[in-house]
Amino acid sequence: MSPGGMRGGGRGGGRGRGMGRGRRFGRGMGAGPGMGRGPGQRPTSDLGAPLQQPGPLITERQGEVERLREVARQMERQKAELERQIREAESGKAPGPVRLKPIVDETLCTGCGICLEACPVDAIVLVDGTANIGDECTACGACIAECPNDALAMGPA
Repeated sequence: MSPGGMRGGGRGGGRGRGMGRGRRFGRGMGAGPGMGRGPGQRPTSDLGAPLQQPGPLITERQGEVERLREVARQMERQKAELERQIREAESGKAPGPVRLKPIVDETLCTGCGICLEACPVDAIVLVDGTANIGDECTACGACIAECPNDALAMGPA
């Protein structure tokens, strides 16, 4: 037996009540719970911070890791497609460049005329209440950005 008739040899009596005796009077960092763990106190790290239990944060991190892995897989597929196109272009098998211009979805176009105002080269006219893109179009995309009905999309000319 140790001095004072307690087991364990230390002043805490082997009950996890060191210098602070579990009553927040320890000489630790700041006003924390001291070095002992009294009733109702959470387990802490060596620095007095509560130990983190596995939970939602870990699940969120795993979800983020999986999302990033999927993005990486998509980028690998894009890279493979670009490398294929490069090989075709180098071998002379690739088709010529495709000219793009805005394509009008007549089911969505209401003939509001906002695209006419947005076009910097006046390449759009209304025909029977629907936008019609002329050959003067430079494919700048201003009309697409301004269309309130999403009736325009870039496509092959």
